[in-house]
Amino acid sequence: MKLMSRLMRVLPMQTTTNLAQLAVVMKPEVETDSTYRRLQRFFAEFDFGYQQLGRFLLDLVPTEPPYVAVLDRTEWHFGQTAVNVLMIGIAEGGIAYPITWSVLEHGGGSGADKHTELLKQFLRLVKPDELRALVADREFTGSDFLKALDQREIPFVIRLKKDRRIGPPSGESSGEWSLPVKMFARACQPGQSKQFPALRGLGGTKSVGC
Repeated sequence: MKLMSRLMRVLPMQTTTNLAQLAVVMKPEVETDSTYRRLQRFFAEFDFGYQQLGRFLLDLVPTEPPYVAVLDRTEWHFGQTAVNVLMIGIAEGGIAYPITWSVLEHGGGSGADKHTELLKQFLRLVKPDELRALVADREFTGSDFLKALDQREIPFVIRLKKDRRIGPPSGESSGEWSLPVKMFARACQPGQSKQFPALRGLGGTKSVGC
């Protein structure tokens, strides 16, 4: 607590987060190297309570269940370094309020395992029956992730690539051919919708419409 109080006192004075510079003024009667190593140990060993932070952020969202959750990957920049963040937020009034997130190790896309792990974190804060739907873009259509949503009975609205194929449910051989999504969608005009009369298979996971 003493270290934190000293740190919070000098941060606005020095207007920097460089630990080496802060160590110079934090406690002048102590050797700078000693203070610097203490700061390093503090940040290396500090365990941040992200679940408690998530509950706090959820309390700030200006809406009540059932929620519309939004899953997306966003790229921020720290100086010249690109930081990719996988995030689930609550949508309200055209804004997605972040609730849980994970910083990706690499700059590219993320796989179904990362999506499922983040979903588990989110469900520690929001129960499935408190969700109206989970909305996501077309990069989140991995079969394992869709199965995770289906198993937890979470309604979802996810875009599909136009060449993604839809056919009979996985494991069934009805003789029905699978077709690209664009073949089903071309019969719909803007603003119209269509629902399949029976279950269809998508990437090995049963789904109910487009």
